[in-house]
Amino acid sequence: MILALSVNAEDIGGVPSASIVQAIKSNPNILNSPQAQQVMAQKGVTASEVLQKVDQASKPSTAPTATTEEPVNKVDADKKGDEKKKEEPIFIGTDVKELYRSPLSVENTNEYAKRLISRQIRGQASALQRYGFEFFSNKNGMDLSSLPVPENYRLVPKDVLSIILYGPKSDNMSLAVDKEGNIIIPSFGPLHIAGLSFADAKKTISDALMSAFPNVGVTVNITQFSTIQVTLAGEVATPGIYNVSSFSTVKEALISAGGLSKNGSMRSVLIKRGGRVYKDIDLYTIIRGSGRSDPLLQAGDIIVVPVMGKSVVIDGDVKRPAIYEAKNSTTIGELIALAGGLSANASKNDIRITRYEAHQRISALNVSLAEAKKMVAMDQDSVYVHGLDMSNLRGITLYGNIVKPGFWPLPKEGMGVRDFFKQEIAQNTLRGVFLEDTYFDYAIIKRIKPDLKEEIIGFSLAKVLNGEEKVSLYSRDQLFILNRSTVTPPSIVKISGECIARPGEYRFFDKMTFESLMNTVGTTCPIDRKKVTIVSSDPVAMTLKVRVVDTIKEKVVPLKEFDDIRTIGFFTTNPIKQATISGEVYKPGTYPISEATTLKDIILAAGGMTDKASTDKIEIIRYKVVDNIRTRIVQNLTVAQAMSDFSPLLSNYDEVTVFKIPKWNERKVVKIMGKVKYPGEYAIEDGEHLSNLIQRAGGFTEGAYTKAAVFTREELKQRQQEGAKREIKSLEDRILFAASQPTQAGQNPADKMQAVNMIAMLKEEIEKTVFVGRLSIHLDTDLQKFQGNNSDVVLKNGDALYIPEKDESVFVQGEVLNPNATIYNASYSIDDYIEKSGGIKESADTSNIFVVHSDGDAEPRSRGFFSANASVGPGDTVIVPIKINTFGGIQFAKDITAIIYQMAVSVAALHTIGSF
Repeated sequence: MILALSVNAEDIGGVPSASIVQAIKSNPNILNSPQAQQVMAQKGVTASEVLQKVDQASKPSTAPTATTEEPVNKVDADKKGDEKKKEEPIFIGTDVKELYRSPLSVENTNEYAKRLISRQIRGQASALQRYGFEFFSNKNGMDLSSLPVPENYRLVPKDVLSIILYGPKSDNMSLAVDKEGNIIIPSFGPLHIAGLSFADAKKTISDALMSAFPNVGVTVNITQFSTIQVTLAGEVATPGIYNVSSFSTVKEALISAGGLSKNGSMRSVLIKRGGRVYKDIDLYTIIRGSGRSDPLLQAGDIIVVPVMGKSVVIDGDVKRPAIYEAKNSTTIGELIALAGGLSANASKNDIRITRYEAHQRISALNVSLAEAKKMVAMDQDSVYVHGLDMSNLRGITLYGNIVKPGFWPLPKEGMGVRDFFKQEIAQNTLRGVFLEDTYFDYAIIKRIKPDLKEEIIGFSLAKVLNGEEKVSLYSRDQLFILNRSTVTPPSIVKISGECIARPGEYRFFDKMTFESLMNTVGTTCPIDRKKVTIVSSDPVAMTLKVRVVDTIKEKVVPLKEFDDIRTIGFFTTNPIKQATISGEVYKPGTYPISEATTLKDIILAAGGMTDKASTDKIEIIRYKVVDNIRTRIVQNLTVAQAMSDFSPLLSNYDEVTVFKIPKWNERKVVKIMGKVKYPGEYAIEDGEHLSNLIQRAGGFTEGAYTKAAVFTREELKQRQQEGAKREIKSLEDRILFAASQPTQAGQNPADKMQAVNMIAMLKEEIEKTVFVGRLSIHLDTDLQKFQGNNSDVVLKNGDALYIPEKDESVFVQGEVLNPNATIYNASYSIDDYIEKSGGIKESADTSNIFVVHSDGDAEPRSRGFFSANASVGPGDTVIVPIKINTFGGIQFAKDITAIIYQMAVSVAALHTIGSF
């Protein structure tokens, strides 16, 4: 119960907090409590996993360093003191987890130091602002239209008056005081009012108008005030001459000047008028609203802000910590009162004063509030009001298995535990005071004695509450009420294994049986009730007894405390026989079978046979073990035999295959495009020849140039691509090896670099080249003559034939000045076509020039002195390769030319294919 009340789910499921770690380490039996078991079940963790996390979380950490600072005077600070952190007594806001810690837990040094530091009452230096400075941060000016005009306000030129006449004569006039001090009243004339108070001006105007207009009523007001010029000097932010409203006071003038400087006095602001001090204003009285308002300014006034007087810091447990300015006779007590007085938790007997004496030493004084009221403040005094400490605590703290843990007041020192709980029990009964499973046989009091040593007092809570014993309580005592589960482990049984819906630990009760436990935990599948393992423990003898029980034979199986029950699934020990069916059935797979299951049954269970199923072949493979050797037996049947009433029985692990009708869905397609009557895709049968495809396509149409026909085969594409890469890799290895050898006498290093660069270029070109898988054939327009020819190949799936029109151009590529196409001329030789392309470059390899004919064949320009040069026909391509110099005794030109040839053939074929 203690654990369940003191932690939430994250404490057990996640990383436990420090207090929980300490509680579990000191008493691992906490995890056996029902509440802890419930929390762990919700989080899906076991007691062993929680203990593992506790071990990980209890690794030593760096101890915090305790520092104590005396209050210091921070006159120039610009933050208010109400932002500082305040220390509070330990019983206020006590951590819930702390309330349920073990009374006998051993704290490590770090935790102990941290707890002591948290209970220290230390002076915390705060960043404070001068009292009243925020007064000048309010930039709002006066709304003169909403304020009544003071009777003592003296009119000056440019003031505007509103004069209303009512009665026999009515009028509404707005008149400004001119620079001569007069107002000009229509139908009356000038009237001098400058320098008069507002009260005198109203009387003068009313008397004059009422004498001029008998029985008339007069109302006079000021609607617009003139501006006056005043001077601000001394400790203001921006001293100088300012134009302000004639209705302004010292506050508005100081706001216009940006407020006081950091050294400006707020207790003595002087107004000089006519060469003498007219007023000495204490801004504190204005800020606090405790004095008269500051007077209205007049033109020519000089406002002087002298250097501030005594500066005193009031900090700590006061309501308004700040830096205050003291007059000559101001006492520390008066400044504390100015700071709002003491806070509720302040100590009136513990006021620390740090003082600078005669520019020679710093002294520290501890005084009471009564003494502070008599002590005159000195410049730069720093006053810190400490809070109440633990010695002022009047009460005890209750921990553990109690309804209302935490701080309780102690009505009388030394009163007994029985008297302490008597009224609470009388009002709420034991249930309203103590939680369930309270351990009344034992309770603990932790007490700090006058010599500051800790004392542990153990007693019987039951005997004390019954009056058989007396145990006294004193302030600051810690009373621990224990839960039974923290003292004695709960009686439980454990169940786990296959098919158990809710495995785990459960409370044990008298006459508990296996059946009653199974009704509680539930199952997800049948268990083997003949093979239930029960592990019983004897905690006294520290022995284990393991037995396998047949719970079907033994109708009632009694359980004992701490029994560990383990189950096995029924189908684990009694596996279901099964057979597998594949092939032409609708749902192939593995199916359970019995002793009477036939081949027909499993075919029907698999949804029956598909339309593709052969009627002639169903195969059963059966395995038998003979002389410890597993052998295979194959049985072939027809569909008629399989689906008859005499369908064979199946055995465990049989494998059934229903075969497909031969050649079902084996569709082979070829494509013929170009100059045929019916181009497109055609389905073919095995053994069909190219001539048959041409006949099915309607034969050649007029203009078909069969010599340049391109025939492609899918399987050749990959072979050509891989072959080119393989050849370039072999050539690259040879060139890199030769290039890595020392340069011999007479060798040009540039030749090596040329060969290396050529290989790199060829590798890039091969990656970009699309190999079409061209198979060189020689068509004949006479199909009867073509049939049986070597080029009348047997067709394969994916084959394609492209019949172009006659191309009347010849292409020249490679090392010529202008690679292009030239109109075919029967009288031109290879050299003529090269000449038409600008001639060869210096880099050309003239000895390896070759021609790629339109039918895909290639031949060199010359085969020797006794052979004619290669002829060039329409659609042919002349290739002039680059010259590769020999180095290291190795010649690479022919190898490179061969690779270029392969790419040229594919490029020429693509030229033909691309036209469709």
